[in-house]
Amino acid sequence: YYDDCCSGPSELIPDASNRCEICESGKDWYALVMYDDRPMTCLELDSALLQNGVFDDTPECEQAVLDYSSVCCYIPPKRPCNLCQSGQKSYSVLDQAVSYNGAETNCFGIYNYAWTRLETEGDACLVTQNDLFAQCCYDKCNICEAYQLDQEKMVVHEGTTMACSEINNHYMGMNQIIKGSEQCARIQQEHWNDCCYDIPCELCVSGDTEYELLLNEPVFYLGMERTCGDWAVLAENEQSQSDVCKTTQNDLFDSCCFKECSLCKDVGTSINWNRPLTYDGLASTCLDVYLSLRSERVQDGDDRCQSIQYAVSSECCQKIPLNQCSLCQSSDGTYLNTNWNIEVMYQGVMVSCGDVNAMLSSEELDS
Repeated sequence: YYDDCCSGPSELIPDASNRCEICESGKDWYALVMYDDRPMTCLELDSALLQNGVFDDTPECEQAVLDYSSVCCYIPPKRPCNLCQSGQKSYSVLDQAVSYNGAETNCFGIYNYAWTRLETEGDACLVTQNDLFAQCCYDKCNICEAYQLDQEKMVVHEGTTMACSEINNHYMGMNQIIKGSEQCARIQQEHWNDCCYDIPCELCVSGDTEYELLLNEPVFYLGMERTCGDWAVLAENEQSQSDVCKTTQNDLFDSCCFKECSLCKDVGTSINWNRPLTYDGLASTCLDVYLSLRSERVQDGDDRCQSIQYAVSSECCQKIPLNQCSLCQSSDGTYLNTNWNIEVMYQGVMVSCGDVNAMLSSEELDS
């Protein structure tokens, strides 16, 4: 399909790599516009501009941006709204027609709109979830439930040979088989022995999240004192879904397991460890704050963790650039050695080359 579907540098279109980009970030590919008196989608508009020789940095491209960006473009949310998210669990989307804002559409369309346009903490996201969750979202059947799925194991289902993972991920979704239904129970009964298995008990696993084990923390349990590390080794003798494992996890989790508080709550951000700031009335750095939280065992999700995130994230957290600037990267893309400890004057202050590199790492290469 390459010759039919792809437009690239050629004798007819030598500047195809310098195409006119209508949108800087998100693009609604299927929004409708009029171009040359013809209706088309924004996706088709891209090809039409290219075929008509409209390239970047030309008056024609600038006019196209003015004419079509309001329809074709949007700013993607930092934390996208998941229509079928409830608490920590994400549910599957039903293929169902619904009415939304007075228009007939389907659940997949609403899901895509919410994910590409709405912030998860915004009122619009909450209203959409409240209005449509029951109509659009369902708990998909899982062959193995809390057990492990043998992804590669081949089984015969309805006369067709397929992998356990194909049944669990594709077949269940295509047929919208709901957890707890008769059809779900029948498939589980048919393939559980072939597709499912258990693993040794891990003391500090809760749901899909693995927490840090406080290896040397002493704990008095079952009439004796041992370290959390010792209790974790003993727990591994049991299977993860056994009653003994679940009881041990429940009894020792708070004493032995820890998920540290991150200074940055948003995905796609990194921490500027050496950034100076004032914390608890004292001159500190982001690293100092992090070490303080860790020594106090402030856990992720605690009120204190959320309060500190709110207080310092604007100073400590930086968006990870797509093309990171590096102090010692030459113009041809090769990297030179960085003299980390050499001191230089930067913005009126004596700092090390390592500090300068850290500050530049939050910037885009072409900025």
